[in-house]
Amino acid sequence: MKRITEERKFDWDEFYYHKGSYWRDKDYRFLTTHFDPKIFKGDLLDVGCGVADGIRYLKEVCPNVSRFIGMDFSEEAMKINKEHHYIHNKVIFWEHSLTEPFFTNVDNVICLQTLEHLQDPIKGLKHLISMTKKILIISVPYKGSRPDIDHMWSFDENDFKDQMDSYIIGENESNIYWRLEKNE
Repeated sequence: MKRITEERKFDWDEFYYHKGSYWRDKDYRFLTTHFDPKIFKGDLLDVGCGVADGIRYLKEVCPNVSRFIGMDFSEEAMKINKEHHYIHNKVIFWEHSLTEPFFTNVDNVICLQTLEHLQDPIKGLKHLISMTKKILIISVPYKGSRPDIDHMWSFDENDFKDQMDSYIIGENESNIYWRLEKNE
């Protein structure tokens, strides 16, 4: 794990206000080409869901999920999600920060492109692991390939090898996807 920028005051509420409802489902589409979406059974929590563009896609391809949960710390993202009633079937939203311990456990957790924004990504990863009952999948930028203004960290194959089971490198080597499967 390599620090690539200092902490900045990035205004996520302003970002979501201007970005709108659809903008990053490409990360979710890549995820489901390399991990069978039928593996998710029970509830599925999307940590750092933003404006729920990924949840809209996952609802189409995850037939065994009984409940989708979107979690983000952005008040504006939660406001946008609650205004779009068409996504609410089987979806609930929680406003919560990954920097704090989670208040319950869920079956499956995905966290795409979120840990690189945290001051302490290892602490965030520990929260993710502790809240997951079955399957955890995360993705983060790979070796500085996505130098965005709000990215504080870049990652490689060694960073989560002690906590996670396996990984794959994304197309164009822009992201690394990690998977942890817990046996109940």
